[in-house]
Amino acid sequence: MDKETLERINDDIQSLPCPFEKTLLAVRSQCLLTRKIFIAERESMQCTAPQAHQRCHAILELVRSNSRFTFGLRREHDPLPHRKQMRLQEGTLRTLANALYGDNDIATVNINTLLTDALQRYHSIDKLPIPDIVRTLAK
Repeated sequence: MDKETLERINDDIQSLPCPFEKTLLAVRSQCLLTRKIFIAERESMQCTAPQAHQRCHAILELVRSNSRFTFGLRREHDPLPHRKQMRLQEGTLRTLANALYGDNDIATVNINTLLTDALQRYHSIDKLPIPDIVRTLAK
């Protein structure tokens, strides 16, 4: 199966790709709102809750846009290589887990619960500790 066909099938099947897919597939975190799907030889994660998907996507985009300098991006929508995407996803989760629970071990934390707790504590996405997350990503 060629790459274009695979991408087209993936787009058709996976209407809500999980924004934290890379860290989930690497088994470095977990989320009870995702399901794994297989297309040809590839795995991907699909979100089963549209509101949670929107929230996760908004948080990661906010962190990403504030981390442009850290990642050496010239333009806001330049693609991130896999390693930097992993760093973005894991760094965001670890910093929030540390701020909320005093522990940055994300392997046992449900992403949905973590982000729900973060929004309850900080009251909005704009009030999340973005500077702390960016500092973590810069290390």
